[in-house]
Amino acid sequence: MGFNAEEVPDLLGPEGPLAGELASYEDRPYQREMALEVARLLETGGKLAVEAPTGIGKSVAYGLPAALWAAAGFGPVVISTYTKALQSQWLRTEAPRLRRLVNPDLKIRVLKGRTNYLCRRRYEAECRAEGGEATRALLKRLRPWVESTATGDLSSCGERDLNYIKLKLSSDPKFCSSRECTPASGCFFKEARRLAQDADLLIVNHALLAIQLFEGTGPLPAFDALIVDEAHAFVTASLDLMTRVLGPARLASLAEAAPAAALPPWLRRGEGDRRFAAFRRALEALLSAGVEVFGSANGRCPPGDPRRRFRDPAELEVLCPAGFAPLERALAILARETEAMNDFLVDEVGEGDPYFAWFATQLARVGEETEAARKDLAELLQPDPNDAARVYWKEWTGAEAFSLAMSPLEVGPALVPSLKRGPSRVIFTSATLAAGEDFGFFARETGLDGDLHALALPSPFDYPKQILAVAVDSGPDPREEGYPLQTASTLHALMEDPGRKAMALFTSYKDLRAVAEALSSLQPHQAYSLFCQGNGESPARLLEGFRTVKRGLLLGTAGFWQGIDLPGDALEVLVLTRLPFGVPTDPRFQARSERIEREGGNPFMDLYLPEAVLRFKQGFGRLIRRASDRGVLAVLDPRLLTKNYGRRFTRVLPVPVEPAADGADLARRSAAWWRAGECVPEAIPFKGD
Repeated sequence: MGFNAEEVPDLLGPEGPLAGELASYEDRPYQREMALEVARLLETGGKLAVEAPTGIGKSVAYGLPAALWAAAGFGPVVISTYTKALQSQWLRTEAPRLRRLVNPDLKIRVLKGRTNYLCRRRYEAECRAEGGEATRALLKRLRPWVESTATGDLSSCGERDLNYIKLKLSSDPKFCSSRECTPASGCFFKEARRLAQDADLLIVNHALLAIQLFEGTGPLPAFDALIVDEAHAFVTASLDLMTRVLGPARLASLAEAAPAAALPPWLRRGEGDRRFAAFRRALEALLSAGVEVFGSANGRCPPGDPRRRFRDPAELEVLCPAGFAPLERALAILARETEAMNDFLVDEVGEGDPYFAWFATQLARVGEETEAARKDLAELLQPDPNDAARVYWKEWTGAEAFSLAMSPLEVGPALVPSLKRGPSRVIFTSATLAAGEDFGFFARETGLDGDLHALALPSPFDYPKQILAVAVDSGPDPREEGYPLQTASTLHALMEDPGRKAMALFTSYKDLRAVAEALSSLQPHQAYSLFCQGNGESPARLLEGFRTVKRGLLLGTAGFWQGIDLPGDALEVLVLTRLPFGVPTDPRFQARSERIEREGGNPFMDLYLPEAVLRFKQGFGRLIRRASDRGVLAVLDPRLLTKNYGRRFTRVLPVPVEPAADGADLARRSAAWWRAGECVPEAIPFKGD
């Protein structure tokens, strides 16, 4: 089978095979345009960025040419996504469709990181360990799933504490290096990796892709074509991977990885017991040292932002006057005792027993994690003030607990060289990559400015008939005392009339909590259900509950600005409480702002504003998901209409914004629009600065 880029769009047209196999087929010219650009890029090589708004059908637009290219013998094509939802969608929807269109034998696989897969031998060894009552109960609950699962994907086990399960039961590079650990014995990562080696299309996530690109240690096969979907999140995912954090949570994770049970029975004699007791004492001493140095002895959380940046050892000493000597000593002692315990095991016979292998693996992991923590601590305590590529900060996770962190400022210095060494065909796509048609911010963020062909496709939706966009032109500042009650009153009015389902997006948990408390006092009779992020429920469970009610208001922040799909009457009113500017005290923002200033730029115009516009665009994208959807966009930040830079935000909206005098006026306009059935808003009046 050959590959001809120019023929690809016809396959998606009214006379093509897609129309024949879809009862609900719609001709999508922009989908065909995107498919052609992707096909040409695969044919010739290079780097392409495509902004494809909701409704384009981008999964098919890049998936079909990728499948044809791979089927012609040029594959595999690696497709990276940010959310697990899109990975699941690929297996559930896109894979069967592409097999029907291209080849019934097309091999489409999903591969996740090693810690997402069960190892049955580790599970059985853990069952033999003398764990606590809660651990034994957990392992008992998991038994039916362990014995019946076909994929070993731990996310399907039905338990909520996946971090602990992944730590204890997932595939491990040392434990699973044994020849006895095979796909047949229940090492599901080995099976997933085996299937990935001959995939035509391999679906991975951004974190796994970043490990492959930046560390060169990932499990992906060699590939020459890469498609990064949900590309707006790739930079953040990559920076998160490269960020080093040391604090109480990391020390607790290290302790949980340690074998807490007694030695294997045949090692329970004088020397073994003494060694193991010394190891356990060193581990407990490390946790005590962590409480000491990451606690109030080194300062309490100050008012305002819980992060404080430091540039050199002197600034760190001011932030942490008690120092970190106890932690340095405790890590050194644990490293010594772990090595001694490992040396003791070297001469012991027991490698054929899974329990012995489990014990040795847990011990080896503690040794590796201890050395990594020592290395990171040494770097964190000696920041180079002349290092303009990294930023260091102290971040409180409670009133008396904090962590130290260091992160690169940009992904470009790592991404550009890895792409030169790796795939020669790279496509980035998302519903939000550009401010208007300007891809400059994304290109700079990835380090690919000057090396990126870009295409911004228009939306296929008839937005003037589907949306009312309305914003207040006056209102309280979030720092003012009346802000929570006034915001709550506006949200309450929107819910009272017309009483539809609404989501309000915030830029801080503090504001969200204050407004949620005020809302509770305004709806004593539970006229609608209130869902709040940050109350202990996972985002997935919040959305599940929100979908099931007839009248509901969901308050969200952070991740709710993107990746949320609530079509139809599942979401009819979207409220943006604030323009989503980054926090000025964020250490990465501070360091990048300083560098922009040194280079003669304007941090607000070159960083804060474009980043906020793209996030604003992502938030707006939650509202209209289908051609039949209708909804109200309500913006409660008067800066949208009263500041000159507000035009940068309104330009990315597909309809003009109608002004409202206040929250009550905004709610009246929303109700009138729903009653009228259709409304085309007026032009935007700007009041200037």
